[in-house]
Amino acid sequence: MNDRGGAAAGGESATLAAEIAADQHGAQSDPENVQQGCRGWIAVRSRYAEFDLIAVGGRITISRIRNGAATQVAQETVDYTTIPTNGLFVSRAPAPRPPQGQQGAAAGAAVAGTETAGTATSQAQIASVASGNGNPLVLMGGDAGFEPGRYRVTFRPEIRHGKLRIDPRPVSRAANAAMNGRYPIIAPDGTRPDGAAVPYSNANTTDRYLQVPLATAVNAEWSQEVTVGCAPRNTPVLAEFIWTDFRAHNDRTTERLRTLHPDARHDFLSFINKIEELNGTRYTVTDGFRTPAEQDALYCSDFMQNRNGRPQATKRQYCQAQGFTGGRGPWKSNARQWQSNHNYGIAIDMYDLSSGQLVAVTNTNGNLASHFGLTWGRSFGDPPHFEKTNPDWHDLRDRRAAHTFTYDGRDYVEFP
Repeated sequence: MNDRGGAAAGGESATLAAEIAADQHGAQSDPENVQQGCRGWIAVRSRYAEFDLIAVGGRITISRIRNGAATQVAQETVDYTTIPTNGLFVSRAPAPRPPQGQQGAAAGAAVAGTETAGTATSQAQIASVASGNGNPLVLMGGDAGFEPGRYRVTFRPEIRHGKLRIDPRPVSRAANAAMNGRYPIIAPDGTRPDGAAVPYSNANTTDRYLQVPLATAVNAEWSQEVTVGCAPRNTPVLAEFIWTDFRAHNDRTTERLRTLHPDARHDFLSFINKIEELNGTRYTVTDGFRTPAEQDALYCSDFMQNRNGRPQATKRQYCQAQGFTGGRGPWKSNARQWQSNHNYGIAIDMYDLSSGQLVAVTNTNGNLASHFGLTWGRSFGDPPHFEKTNPDWHDLRDRRAAHTFTYDGRDYVEFP
């Protein structure tokens, strides 16, 4: 993109001149009727619901709206792997502003403590990214900013197998008792259910677990209109895009993820789609929720085999009591029924199958799990395995008798 301005009079940068004009002019009730040189900026925040620091990358397009027609004025592809971060979130200050001379002192005071004085860095050199309230922001407007007026901000996520833009504030009981706890879905044109002009319904809200029916339409991009007035660069207009996922890259993976505990689905879907966004790896989930019988079948696969040169007497007794025969296959699991996180829908096994072989998770991808509240099984010798860090099966086992519920036709144990 190229939205930099030329040098301002007196040797000041375009950024500094625009901010001085913004400070001198102040807020306007009619942003179209302002002097030339008054500018504003737009900040775009794109992140996962429930994970304030985990950004969702994609393409941002800014269009100026005049007389009902939109004209593109800026565009940037936000690739968080090219920004000096860990690829998940941004934690540095905005691009430094130019050193301030005597004439710029007033404007400098307006942003003191927000931007660091030093060598000028423009959006043409690096992505102009900031951290505001701990959340990833992309500052649009470059050095010169935008003329005051009405703008459309369009965001196209890089990974959009099943993205939903939501309002992170659930519907309250006072607003609508029947919809209590559900999250409003923001339409591609920015329309938000509000219970008044746009009534709440099952079609325009997620359930309390941020999930929707699998048949829900998948969109490619979402827009929001904003009004830009006169303001310094450290007080931009905010366009916020908050996401949840209900699909992964293939049906097999999606089906298995949608067997997980409803309180865990958003975590695992976000984790897998974020890995794909960062480095293109598409993992296939081979195991998700397991029934007690399925778990015992894995546990008893080798009960007649010797381990470390000795018979497995306890396992043999248990498996024969469950009616298993054979037991001379390879080892598959140390956990019998209700002793695996898979039995509670809070664990997955996944592989990269792109080469036609089972390839376990790499260090780079596996280490991202902790940001999503997950534990990587490599620490106990099971690299394909990921599970919720909290709670685990020990926490849920004793709750089975009195704290269960049914969701999508399966029984789950309520989280403590």
